[in-house]
Amino acid sequence: METQPYFSVISSIHKVTPFFSGMMLSLSRQRYRNFELVLILDAPSPEDLRSIEALINQYDFSCKTFLNHERQGLTKNLNKAIAMAAGDVLVRLDSDDEMMPERLEVLKQHFDQGCVFLANASRVAVGGAIKSVYPEKALLRLEAQDRCLNLNRVAAHSAFSFHRSLVEMVGGYDERYRFSQDFDLMLRCTERLTDSQFRIITDQLTTINVHPSAISSGPTRNEQFFLQLCRIIDFRLSAQQLNVSFDDIVAALKEHAMWSQIEASNTWRGQLRSKSHAGLLLALLMYPLKTITMLRYRRNALRLVNEVTALLHDKSCAGKT
Repeated sequence: METQPYFSVISSIHKVTPFFSGMMLSLSRQRYRNFELVLILDAPSPEDLRSIEALINQYDFSCKTFLNHERQGLTKNLNKAIAMAAGDVLVRLDSDDEMMPERLEVLKQHFDQGCVFLANASRVAVGGAIKSVYPEKALLRLEAQDRCLNLNRVAAHSAFSFHRSLVEMVGGYDERYRFSQDFDLMLRCTERLTDSQFRIITDQLTTINVHPSAISSGPTRNEQFFLQLCRIIDFRLSAQQLNVSFDDIVAALKEHAMWSQIEASNTWRGQLRSKSHAGLLLALLMYPLKTITMLRYRRNALRLVNEVTALLHDKSCAGKT
């Protein structure tokens, strides 16, 4: 009988949503059974805590929990879960997402072959209906890096999995990134792993449930996007062998006149996503200037990254002379 789990599924929950029961059910349906769930309870209300505990008790798979009495946020909780995990392979799963029954079975095949970091394709569901799937094709390490640096989607948070040795090779989650922590981890992996250690596959092994309570929705959208831009600038400056502090990057981005325009257009994008086709058409007709700004937001964001990178490069080089 196996005593040490091969997989540790790491997750964090603050508030119970209708999707949490689906997440737990998807774990109970895994074909490969040698796994544990490591769940950080991030200061839930007494009512939510009772609901979480009652649901955990319905299932017979191993579950470790840790209760934060004060809210810590996802990044710190992931590092806590990694420290508590006993498995050789760590599997990300947000508390409102689900895994296909074959996910752990497929992941094991790759990690047994020497894979260190793996991301799978995900189905994106809105209101129970599948709206999209990404990534559409398997990506090599440098292809994934290029997508990150050009603000294109690579893989969902709940699609990440990695061998425990990755923490020693590239580090755990960087707690400077309250959001977009997986984006940062992905970039470090593309920089430090070999092609054989890094894999992005097209097997659709996770379902991402989009809803208003999700971390990636609502007012946090702009902070996530801001941190992605910071990380890209940091990556570029590091490639130029310049050591610029993260605080300097944050300040330079916030001080740039274009950031407020990009922030507004990113918010507008989020509002349009929730509309029906008829509502979308009406919004486009009523707010043409806002819509044009929204359509240009990615191009403007990359221009902003270029300008801030150049500014910090010049300041850093001037400081060395």
